[in-house]
Amino acid sequence: MKVGAGMLMLTYSMYEADAGAGETAVKREANVLGLAYNHPLSKNTSLYATYGRTDNKNASSNYGLWAGGVSYSASANGVDSSGLGFGVIHNF
Repeated sequence: MKVGAGMLMLTYSMYEADAGAGETAVKREANVLGLAYNHPLSKNTSLYATYGRTDNKNASSNYGLWAGGVSYSASANGVDSSGLGFGVIHNF
């Protein structure tokens, strides 16, 4: 969504993995929220800010924070994680 001169981006994902066999097996579940804002400074340069949060739904879930398939934050079972990032993009 265009906000002022910049662009606001939002993503929401739900993860779910089968519990497997056995009476005590618990399904792994998590909700993931990502928010980013990109603000252009010039034709070739922009600033950005990102925020991500993973809400593990139960004690068996251990989803962390990812970006493009790379795990930035592995999480212990049942622990929620969040992250904040800032940066500059310059195209030569």
